[in-house]
Amino acid sequence: MTITATGRFLPTDGLSLPFSRIKAQPWRALRLVACDVAVIGGAAAGMGMLLPGGIFTGASEPKAAAALAAMAVYLVWTLVSLAAWLRFLGGRELPGPLPHRLGGGELRLLGLYALGVVIAAPLVFVLGLPGVILGGMRLEWVAGFWMLGVVGLIAWFYARFMALPACVLLSGRFEPVSFWEETHPMRGRLRWALACLALIYAFLGFMVAIAAAATGLDYHHVLGQFDMSAGQLVRQAAAGGVAGPAWATAGAAITLSWLCRLMLRGVAVQAALVIEAGGETKAAQEPEPVSPPSSSASPDAPGPAPAGA
Repeated sequence: MTITATGRFLPTDGLSLPFSRIKAQPWRALRLVACDVAVIGGAAAGMGMLLPGGIFTGASEPKAAAALAAMAVYLVWTLVSLAAWLRFLGGRELPGPLPHRLGGGELRLLGLYALGVVIAAPLVFVLGLPGVILGGMRLEWVAGFWMLGVVGLIAWFYARFMALPACVLLSGRFEPVSFWEETHPMRGRLRWALACLALIYAFLGFMVAIAAAATGLDYHHVLGQFDMSAGQLVRQAAAGGVAGPAWATAGAAITLSWLCRLMLRGVAVQAALVIEAGGETKAAQEPEPVSPPSSSASPDAPGPAPAGA
C-alpha cells in the first residue's frame, strides 16, 4: 500500500503518522522491531565472542577490535533500520521476509549523510571553537551560552535537513538541493515539530531519571540523551546489584527514546509525502481558478474590444 499526501504539511500529522501506521499494520511493525532486536542481539553476541573475558576486560587489542566491530555493526544497522522504517511509514512495500537490506536506497542515504557531514563539520568546528576558547579562559557561563547558541543554530538548519532522508529514499532520486528547496515553505512548521519533540524527549528523560533514582541506580541524567544512558542502566542491572525494577527502568528508557525517534521519522516522512505529491511550492505557484461568468449576465453584453479598435 502506497500512502500519498496532498496539501499543506502539518506537524501533527507527522507526529501521529507512526501510531496510525502501526495500528493499520501491527504485524509489519512487529517484524521491523524483531529484526532490530535481532541485529542488536547479534552484535552483542559477536562482541562477547571477541572478548571471552567480558566486554570491558581483557587485552587492549581485542577491546579495540570489539570497539571497531561494534561501531561498524551499529552504523550499518542504523542505516538499514532507518531505511526500513521510512519505507514502512511511507506505505512502501517491505522487501522480502527480511526488511533490513543494503541496497540502492540505503546507499543514497549514506551519500546524503556523508554530504551533510562534509558540509556541517567545518561549520560546527568554526562556530564551536570560540566556545572552547572561552571555556579555557575560565568563562564557563559565556562559553555555555555560546555553545547553546551553536546547538540552536544547528537545530535551526537540521529541522529542514531531517526531511531529506525520507525524500531521497521514497522518491528514488538523489536530489538533495532540490529537496532542500522544497522544504522552504514548510520550514517553520518543521522547526516547530522538532522543538516539540525536543521538549517531549527532555521530559521523558527527566521522568526516567527519577525512576532510575527510585530503583537505586546510579543514573547520570543528561537531557536528550537518556537513550544512550539506558545502556548504563542495563549494565548495572546485569551486574546483579539491583532487582527487577531496574530492568523495567532500562526498558522504559529504551522504549521511550525509540518512540521519540519514530515520531521524528514520522514528521520527516509526512514532509516527504507532501513534497512527492507536488509540494507546497507547486500549490503556491498554481494560478487561482477563473470563475465562470455569472448566469445573470445579459447575452447581449458587449465582449472585449477587438485589437486595434
